[in-house]
Amino acid sequence: RNSHLEASSSLKNEILRHPLSLSLVHPKAYLEVVEWNHRIHQMARDISSLLTPDDTFILVDEDQFRELMAAGRRVRPFLERDGQYWGAPPDDDTAISELERMRALGTRFVIFAWPAFWWLEHYRGFHNYLRSRFQCALQNDRVIAFNLSLPSH
Repeated sequence: RNSHLEASSSLKNEILRHPLSLSLVHPKAYLEVVEWNHRIHQMARDISSLLTPDDTFILVDEDQFRELMAAGRRVRPFLERDGQYWGAPPDDDTAISELERMRALGTRFVIFAWPAFWWLEHYRGFHNYLRSRFQCALQNDRVIAFNLSLPSH
């Protein structure tokens, strides 16, 4: 930032005259924010297309979007304790047992948001468990969703 100020006397003068009103957001950074927000909006549309208003679902997203995706639905973090995000599971067996515990409580979908796609590579046993037992209801570059009430084909 300072190198740009030193190189441009008019920019430096403007900042000195109006230090709080001049925005220094780079256009590339602005476009990244716009793209990020668009992707979140599209993810919300993806999720809404799968669920009924009464559905409960797990959102695997490292607790980034849960509040935004709820839209009146019951969304549970994964892993969770007393409704609070509890971090990533230590292993595949823990992930599977927690999924089954939450499924027994009426959770209908598990949805992975793109920032947590790494889970599906890291927890290969968990991923294989999901693919072999439940129908993949939606897969794109934003979400991978499994319907926990429909068996795999």
